[in-house]
Amino acid sequence: MSDDFKIQVKKNSDMCMVSLSGRLSTSIQFPEIIHTRNIVMDCSALESINSSGVKAWIHWVSSLRQSKVFLENCPPFMVIQFGQVGGFLTENMTVGSFFVPYFSEETTETKNILYRKGTEYTDNGTVNGPEVKDSAGNVMEIDAIESQYFSFLKKAP
Repeated sequence: MSDDFKIQVKKNSDMCMVSLSGRLSTSIQFPEIIHTRNIVMDCSALESINSSGVKAWIHWVSSLRQSKVFLENCPPFMVIQFGQVGGFLTENMTVGSFFVPYFSEETTETKNILYRKGTEYTDNGTVNGPEVKDSAGNVMEIDAIESQYFSFLKKAP
């Protein structure tokens, strides 16, 4: 795990691509993003978040309300925040994809499987996840309370 939080911003006329990596914690500083129509955030390299990181995230995303924000490749710890922390996922945000943790009781293997909007879930909260198998061919189960983990989908704009 890296102690450093990194953000990379690439902007063109109507879109801003943002790549986030590392830990969302006490020392992070988010950049100011001048109004742009669409912001796409790749969260795949984020490693963890703590309460200070949650507070900083909420403050930062509140400054982006004039843009449409698309979140991609959200790790499980972010998905948990979506459903539990008011303001973490705002009305102008759309979750395009997120990871779902799976566990095998037989082999104790874990896997994070990417769920994509329009494929494994819909705008109205319908979830149609894949059958995931461990290395021995056993069907794995979602390693979360599904009604809580997917609750943000029913609130999505």
